[in-house]
Amino acid sequence: MSSKITRAGDIALHVLVGAGKWFDSLEIGGDGLALRSEDGHTPLCVAAMVGNIKATEKLLQLEMELPPNMRALNDAAGPYPIIEATKYGHKEIVLVLIRDFMARKMGCSRPTMQSPASIFLHQLVVAGFYDVLLALVRYHPYLSWAEFSGDESLLSLMTEKPSAFPSGTQLGFGQWLLYPVIHAKLESRLADIGKFLVVNQPSAQLPILAWLERMIDSCLNHVALIFKHIKDTKFMHEETLAIMKYLCEKLMKEYNIENIESVLRKALLLSASSGISEIIEEIIHRYPDAIWFVNTENHNLFHLAVINRHENVFNLIYQLSSYKHLVIADEGASGNNILHMAGKLAPLGRLNVIPGAALQMQRAMNYNGIRIGMRLIPCLCGAHI
Repeated sequence: MSSKITRAGDIALHVLVGAGKWFDSLEIGGDGLALRSEDGHTPLCVAAMVGNIKATEKLLQLEMELPPNMRALNDAAGPYPIIEATKYGHKEIVLVLIRDFMARKMGCSRPTMQSPASIFLHQLVVAGFYDVLLALVRYHPYLSWAEFSGDESLLSLMTEKPSAFPSGTQLGFGQWLLYPVIHAKLESRLADIGKFLVVNQPSAQLPILAWLERMIDSCLNHVALIFKHIKDTKFMHEETLAIMKYLCEKLMKEYNIENIESVLRKALLLSASSGISEIIEEIIHRYPDAIWFVNTENHNLFHLAVINRHENVFNLIYQLSSYKHLVIADEGASGNNILHMAGKLAPLGRLNVIPGAALQMQRAMNYNGIRIGMRLIPCLCGAHI
């Protein structure tokens, strides 16, 4: 069982679990559990990557019986199974592994940059497992202050997926009509996930199959797939909004005035560029001076909203701030004011939202002439009087 049988350095156990198989009659020693392929993957890593839930449960149980020093040495040698499961979108595997990962790697303090905990949190955002992320930060509030490379925060990482927020979601007319009447019981879902986070409970029998059965039954109860899509979308919206509000609350309590601006600035400016009005509204509500934040090119929120053609962001900031006439009059580092920025061709990604050259031109004319022109000219004129 411990002999390598492939060019990639896989042993028979790697191949077995990678094919989605498992046999309870297998006899595996501690050395077999620790053997890694040339890619650095243990058998448990492979099982997590391919979504082999039975093998994951059994291998985890066997690993937990190893001496602590052997497990620590194994951790230091290569990828973490839970991170691999998250990368490949296997939420049920994440829930199987999360209790053990929390007990050994989450600690009780803010995760540092490139720590396993920070990498895992980032992967949860990338995978869109917002319910797991929300349950985690509620269970461990210090995760709200995790450090990431590039001066990122968990709040700024949330801007990577504008489509996860209501302002970035495109539903059909009929879907929007159904959206308000469909109820997403978020707290019930979080309570189910919370059962996987209780570290002190024995983990030999994980209730993952019961959880999956409830999910399947819930799906089958929908009248049509469209209802499931709308309900999933509403769950995603409620989860991302809850995470965003929770992070803002915790960040405002943790940081002083000198430090909070660097944390909020990146999240706010990225939100303006991406069109996520919900994050902008929450940050300005909690920290009104954020209206003055600019990037390295001296572009403020209004500039970024116009450059990237996010009407919803422009309208929101215009309504929120009483200093809009001063902010609008600011110029970028190149000397261009907001009307110059509005006159330039929109980013290709925004033009492609409406297909066809004629419709693209119509959209640009509508934005330049109606949406902002009548508002900006009086402000700009007033600023130079």
